[in-house]
Amino acid sequence: MVNKFPSYIIQHIQLDSCQNGLALPLINENGYYLVFWWKQVPLGQLYIERGVEPASDLLRNDIYGAIKPAVEAYSSEKELTSLGFKEAFLAHEERGLFKIMNKVLLNYLTPSVPASVGISVVICTRNRAVSLQRCLISLMGQKCIPAEIIVVDNAPIDETTKEVVEKFTSVVYYREPRLGLDIARNRGAKQASHPVVAYVDDDVIVHPYWSLRIWESFIDKNVAAMTGLVIA
Repeated sequence: MVNKFPSYIIQHIQLDSCQNGLALPLINENGYYLVFWWKQVPLGQLYIERGVEPASDLLRNDIYGAIKPAVEAYSSEKELTSLGFKEAFLAHEERGLFKIMNKVLLNYLTPSVPASVGISVVICTRNRAVSLQRCLISLMGQKCIPAEIIVVDNAPIDETTKEVVEKFTSVVYYREPRLGLDIARNRGAKQASHPVVAYVDDDVIVHPYWSLRIWESFIDKNVAAMTGLVIA
């Protein structure tokens, strides 16, 4: 049986590291899902359909179109036209582009971060030990880790989740016998010891600055809740 929906190859491209131009994807039978970053800031995404091998200039124009809305949003009161962003990007003027992007993203680039921040991360899970372990590894590998990580094991059929959590000495484990995601989330919130509670799915790999950005969002006392970007 032929798969009508072949998987895409996912590539994360650091535009700040493309000193010698973009490394073009090779033609393939799957297609590409490209995610563009400037240092730790996500800028946009682009799909390249299966069997397509775009020319260099065409791909760069497509990338410009993909990242332009985000760069405009980050630029705030700065006028991109006066900064020459489009011209610098399309003409491969790396020095000018670095100057522009560092100015535009001045308030979003993080030169130094604390070792940890006072948030409680809650993971509700059920019989998905392999995914959970990968998620916990990513949480512990952040540039800035959360002060508390809670795993709520929701009506498990075995001890595999508990065994995974025991590998991480700083992670707290709770078994919730009543089946239901809402019940598990409420249990996690009840057990949390920090005023900011962040939920993450057990099959997620978090960004290195995920906890920091959550904590930063609540510095503003008018913020009651937030959500974030999910990238394949």
